[in-house]
Amino acid sequence: MILASVLRLAHREHEALPLLRQGLSITERLVTEHSENTSYRESLALTHSELASTLLDVGRGRDARPHLERAIEIDIELLRETPGSPATLFNLGLARLILAKIERHFDQRSQARANAEKATENLRAALSRAPRMKECRGLSVIA
Repeated sequence: MILASVLRLAHREHEALPLLRQGLSITERLVTEHSENTSYRESLALTHSELASTLLDVGRGRDARPHLERAIEIDIELLRETPGSPATLFNLGLARLILAKIERHFDQRSQARANAEKATENLRAALSRAPRMKECRGLSVIA
């Protein structure tokens, strides 16, 4: 996953896609075998979000949407188990921001606005619960 992130930073998204898909496959298998492990489920949601973001970067927004919907679904499930988890709120906010970007791209403005507002709520809640998170997680993603 780290190599995929580095490739994305180097604007080599097409090379990152197979690595992200492989990471998704591995993480899905881990979640299936160890469904009680919340870290694996958090990783699965993040991998779906990163794959979606990369697909969007290469002009495949329609392919990205199901990954974001799955990431959001996983994060919501995790929040039911651990209400107020700053990391999960942050990840949910990021997934909703990416989804809003896709909706804007496809001229779904009211949906984009609603998801952007939810994302803002999630990110504010995460940062209020863990103020140092902005130092650790990098606000460059939000900005």
